Formats: sequence, C-alpha cells, structure tokens
Amino acid sequence: MKEEIVKFRRKMYERGLIGELGGNLSLRDGKKIYISPSSVPVSRFSDKDVAEISLDGRILWGKPSIEYRMHLEIYRRTGFNGIVHTHSIYATTMACLENVLYPRDVEGEVYLGDEIPVIPYRPPGSEELAESVAKEIERSGSKAVLLEDHGVVTVGENLEEAFILAEILERVARVAYLCALYEG
Repeated sequence: MKEEIVKFRRKMYERGLIGELGGNLSLRDGKKIYISPSSVPVSRFSDKDVAEISLDGRILWGKPSIEYRMHLEIYRRTGFNGIVHTHSIYATTMACLENVLYPRDVEGEVYLGDEIPVIPYRPPGSEELAESVAKEIERSGSKAVLLEDHGVVTVGENLEEAFILAEILERVARVAYLCALYEG
C-alpha cells in the first residue's frame, strides 16, 4: 500500500500535476488510510514517509498531510478508495477564476461528467474544507471538484483511477483555457 502512494506521488510530479512539495494523495484499506505527508520533497519521499490513519481519525503512524481531514471525510461519506489532490496549473487557474468547468471534449464528458463544480474557498487543512468537499462529492456524485484559489480533488475506486481522473481534469482545463483564448 505504501509503495503505491510513493509510485503515484512520483507520477503526479512527473506529469506536472504537483510541484516538489505540493499536493497529496491517499488510499483506503479497510478501516485505515495511507496518506502522503506535507512538506516532504518528492525527490526524498519514500514509503517510510507515508502516514497511516484510522477512519475514526487516530494517527497510527507518521505525520499525515494537513489535508488528512478532507481525505477522511470523503472516505466516511463515500465508497471511494483513492483520492488525489493536486495543484495542477490549468485546473487550479480555473479554480482561481471561480468558474464551474464544463468539459468541451468527449473524453472529459465521459469520465468527468457535464460539469466540474467549484468548492468556495475554505482554508487548507480546515474542517470547513473537509466538510465542503465531501458534501459536494456525495451530493453531486462527481469524481472531480475544483477548490477555489487552491487546486483540485479527484476520487476513484482506487488510487490509479483517481490519478487518471486528475490527469484528464488537467487536460480538460487546458482545452477550456485554449478555447477561451481562441474564442476571445
């Protein structure tokens, strides 16, 4: 499990979805989750840095990301088993513009639906952010949300699906940006 967190965090960095210190990801395994930490550079990140938390919020091992509350709340409210949180450039730009993102291409619509909602700004790591994101995912059934002035959250049946959706979302945001430039 920990190796999967390391593998996908590196992929997030290699694909430009996060910077050296940004973003986080987790996966659920029964009644606990494995989650990346905050402020550990990708270049030094190893399975020893992956934290473990029980679904009731007890830290079992390590120092989890400050966004652990958001991950826990999503797991408590949904059946998803993988979560990816990125600060990817184009999707975060859309989140900063506070625009609901409407996929303009077939792939985006197929995998992300007709619209990707924007969660109003809440401080990173806060209970308010955790509650807002989890409620919207639960309410809308969306597997992707934009966090105003912050970034992106995608969820999946497993970590691979959440990662793939984060990549698709970034491409959808890039297409929307380029279309807006062209359309003037």
